[in-house]
Amino acid sequence: MTITEFLEARIAEDEAEAREMGLREWSDGAWSDEHEAKILAECKAKRAILEDHGYAATNSCALNPEHSHSCDHGLGFQPHDEAVSAFKILTNMAAVYKGHPDYDPQWSI
Repeated sequence: MTITEFLEARIAEDEAEAREMGLREWSDGAWSDEHEAKILAECKAKRAILEDHGYAATNSCALNPEHSHSCDHGLGFQPHDEAVSAFKILTNMAAVYKGHPDYDPQWSI
């Protein structure tokens, strides 16, 4: 499982949990529509980050130590720094889910 796949699954779980909580009746008022909306907005923001950085973070030769560092993927530049930065962003996002059984300790920052 890639870090991108892991994060996509966790975001979907968070989103489903927020929607489920929104459907429940809370006698103590602990849950509100605003809270559900906030969690759903966070899920949307996380998906946008994955869209912006997921491919670079999981598909770059920069993250494969056996790959030549001279590759440019036909882009005319070496995308290594961008990929490493993207991977750091995703590892920070994944750290929230460190206790999940699918979390890969190699993602620890």
